[in-house]
Amino acid sequence: MEIRRVKRPVNTVITTNGTNSAKRYAVRERIGVKYIPGGNPQPIYGKIIGHIIDFKFVPKVSGGSEIQQDNEVYPDLLSWGGAAFLRTVSDDIVADLLEVYDPVKVYTIMAMASLRVLKPNISSNRFSTHYRQSYVSVYYPGASLSKNSISSLLSELGQFSNLTEKFYQKRIARVQKEHHIAIDGTLRQDTSNNNDLSHFSYKARTKGCEEVSVLYAYDIELGEPVCASVFPGNIPDCKAYGEFIRTHNLQRGIIVGDKGYPSSVISEHLGGNKELHYFNPLKRDSAYIAEYDMLKFENCFSVGDDYVLCKKIFIEAENKYLFSFSNVKLSVKEYVTFVSSASKHKNFDYEKFAQKRDVFGLIMFETDMDLSAESAYMVYKSRWKLEVVFGYYKADITENQTNVQTDFAVMGSEFINFISTLLTCRIVEKAQKAGLLKQVTYGSLIDELNMAWRQTKHTPCNVNEKIKFNDPYWIHTTKIALNEMVLLGLVEPDEILSPKSKSKRGRPPKKPIVETDSRIQEQEEKSAVEQAKRPRGRPPKPKDTETKPKLPRGRPRKVIDPQDVKTKRPRGRPKKEVPTVNEPKRPRGRPRKVN
Repeated sequence: MEIRRVKRPVNTVITTNGTNSAKRYAVRERIGVKYIPGGNPQPIYGKIIGHIIDFKFVPKVSGGSEIQQDNEVYPDLLSWGGAAFLRTVSDDIVADLLEVYDPVKVYTIMAMASLRVLKPNISSNRFSTHYRQSYVSVYYPGASLSKNSISSLLSELGQFSNLTEKFYQKRIARVQKEHHIAIDGTLRQDTSNNNDLSHFSYKARTKGCEEVSVLYAYDIELGEPVCASVFPGNIPDCKAYGEFIRTHNLQRGIIVGDKGYPSSVISEHLGGNKELHYFNPLKRDSAYIAEYDMLKFENCFSVGDDYVLCKKIFIEAENKYLFSFSNVKLSVKEYVTFVSSASKHKNFDYEKFAQKRDVFGLIMFETDMDLSAESAYMVYKSRWKLEVVFGYYKADITENQTNVQTDFAVMGSEFINFISTLLTCRIVEKAQKAGLLKQVTYGSLIDELNMAWRQTKHTPCNVNEKIKFNDPYWIHTTKIALNEMVLLGLVEPDEILSPKSKSKRGRPPKKPIVETDSRIQEQEEKSAVEQAKRPRGRPPKPKDTETKPKLPRGRPRKVIDPQDVKTKRPRGRPKKEVPTVNEPKRPRGRPRKVN
C-alpha cells in the first residue's frame, strides 16, 4: 500500500516483477479500456515510463547516447582510430571468409585477428574486454569472444582444415605467374603434452624446449602472405616444403626457398609444372664453387648502395643456371667481424681464415630460369621481406608461444595469426606510402590510433564515410593522431591544414620576359624615367669656397684670469697657536683634598 501512495503521473499503474532489484516496481501507462460483454471493463496497459525507487517516482531515461544497430547496444564512447584503419584493408578478406564460413564465425575470426594486431600478445580472457571498448565490436557485431567460445572456435578451425584450405586457394588463385613466392618457416615454442606437433627441433641444443614449425608463402610483389601451414618441430625443411607445395597446390610463380631445400628434391615437388619455377640459395661450401670456378667473377654492377661482383653459368646436364654474387660491403663487414672476434678471444687460426677469406660476402643461387644477373640479385634482396613479416609476426602479434594445447587448437590459432599477419602487412604498406613510418615507429602509430576515441552516436558505421577533422565528437584525441589519420585517409582534413591553402615559402618566381618591340620601348621609357628620378639617399652638401678650420672636439676650455684666482684653504683642521710663555703644566689626575 505504501508503494501505491507514491506520487506518479496520472493514468498509470504499478506492477512488480517479483525480484529484489532496483527496478522491481515498474510504472506503466494506462492507454485504454477493453469492454467485455457481461463483465467488467479491463484496462489496457502500455509501455513502462518509470520505476518506484526509494518511495520516489524515477522516470525512465529515453533517447540519450545509446545507438541501436543489429540488436546490439554500444557504449557512448569507443576507440575508433586503430579499428577503422584495419577495416579499410580487410574488405576482400571478409568477402573470401564469407564464402567459406558462417557469418557469425567470420565476424568472430576477424574480431580476434583485429584485436591481435591492435593489442599485441593479448590473452584469451581479455578479448571480450577490448572488443567491447573498441569499434571492432561495431564493424564485427555479435562475435563470441568468451574464453570458452574462443577455445571451441580454435578447435573447430583446426578440425575442418578443408575450409581453411578453400580460403587459401582463393588467395593463391590471385597470384600472377611472374610474381615471386618466398617460402620460409619459423619456430614457435610449444611444450604441451597434449599434441603431436610439439617436438625438439634442430635448435633444441640452444633453446632447450619443444617447438612447432610454421611455414608461410609470401608474395614478394604484393608484400603480403598467401598461405600458411603448421608442421611438427622436428620435420626436415625439404620434407616440410614438399608437403607444403602439395597441400596448397601451388602451380604458378617463382618459389624462393631455403638453403635446406636442394634442387633435386625441388624438381620432384614441382612435378614438371611449367608455370612454377624455383630460385634456391646454396651453401658456401657447395661443390659447385670449385667445380665451375664460381669465385672467378666475370662482371659487376651496383644496386642502390651495394656494389656486387657476379658470375652466371648454365649447367646443361641438370638444366639449371648457377649465379654467384659477392657483395663488397658484406665481404668487408664479414672480414672485419672475423678478425675482431679472433683478436678478442685470442684464437686466430690461419687455416680457418684461409678457408673463409675467399667466401666472405658470397651469395649463390640455382634456378631453372634464364634471368639476368641484376634480376636474380633483386630476387634475392626481395626475399628478406619475408623475414620482416616474421619479425612483425613474432614481436607484434604473438608471444612466440602457442598458448594452446591440442593439435587442432594449434592449427586454428595459427589460422587466426595468418589473418593478423596479413592485416599487419597491409597497414604497414599503407603507412609507408603515407610516409608515417619515417616519423614514428609502427608500435607508436598503433598506440596513437587506439587513443583516438569517438562518440558512437555521431560516428558513421561505414568506414568509407570521411569524418571531419574539427568536429566536436572526438574524445581526448591528440592533434598528432588526427594528422596521422588525415595522412591515412581516415579523416577529412581541415581547410587550414589542406595543402592547397598553404602558401609556398619564399619569394614568388618572376614571370619570364618576352622581348617584343612594344616591350623594348616600354623598357626604354621606364629606364629614362628612372634616370630622371631623384637618386636614392641624402644629397651631399655643397662645398664652401673658403675653408674654415674645424673646431676641436669636445667642450671648449675656460680662460682663467690670474687676478681672479683665489688662494685655496689648506686641507685639514687648522693648527692651534702655541703660547710663547712656558706655563707649568697641570699635574695629571684628580687634585688632592686639603685637610
